[in-house]
Amino acid sequence: MPYKEAIQSVAAVTQYIGIDWPGTTYYANKPDLIWDGTTIPLANNSVDCVLFTEVLEHLGDPLAVCTEIYRVLRPGGVLVGTTPFFWILHEVPNDMQRLSPYGLKRILEKSGFQTHEITGAGGWNTSLAQFICMYIGFGVKNRLLRKALKLLCYFPVLLLVKTDRETVEFRHTDMINSIAFNATK
Repeated sequence: MPYKEAIQSVAAVTQYIGIDWPGTTYYANKPDLIWDGTTIPLANNSVDCVLFTEVLEHLGDPLAVCTEIYRVLRPGGVLVGTTPFFWILHEVPNDMQRLSPYGLKRILEKSGFQTHEITGAGGWNTSLAQFICMYIGFGVKNRLLRKALKLLCYFPVLLLVKTDRETVEFRHTDMINSIAFNATK
């Protein structure tokens, strides 16, 4: 629940319910509810908005979970989320898949969502910059070499990110780092 304070600072937010699976220790905030990764312990039509960031890649059955989110959203409720497309293996062995924009669209539609928007972030330049940073951070084991590479690559990485173009449509051979999406019940 890394966004809890920011969300609760919005005047329109009257209640925030954090949910996570058992044993998650990545964040200081403890969840309000624990779930099994499939069934959300909330009533039908009980929430206005679901924030779903960097979760889809960890689900064994993303369609079932999106259908469950649809169930708990009120009519007109909104699902807002992100998922990586190009990223290292993480939270192993619970890193299950990467979804393309087309796979995500299919899941949202099969879950019952009628309207949705799917956008990509980062193109070829940002992907290369990210790969360089991940290589230096995780692939280089020598501490002194890692420090030298960070200094050497700082400005080239910055230039790559600043010169990347925005992803406005998904075309054959395009590259994206991550996907942001929203869908309405």
